[in-house]
Amino acid sequence: MLVIDGADVASEDDFHSLLAGHPKVPGFYGRNLSALWDTITGLIERPFSIVWFNTDQSRERMGAGFDRIVAVLKEAEQRDAAEPWPDHQKFRAYLLTGPLQLPSELSI
Repeated sequence: MLVIDGADVASEDDFHSLLAGHPKVPGFYGRNLSALWDTITGLIERPFSIVWFNTDQSRERMGAGFDRIVAVLKEAEQRDAAEPWPDHQKFRAYLLTGPLQLPSELSI
């Protein structure tokens, strides 16, 4: 699981840097939207989730960059939802506008 504090994400580059620093993410991660898609849909070992809290702060500072990243996360989530795998093996993106409150199915 990658937990992101939106207070720390002011740009697409900030997001990609945080993702690239996760131990499951390959060292050759390209830090762009295509690499994000490739990573969360096939290169990263499952299970994997992203919990991004304080997204309201990121959205305000990132503008359209926030929307582009969220679109990729949601598309990957929908893709996995259609797969016959067990739910715990599917990619999930939890986007929380306020402080960190983990969903009941997750623990750190």
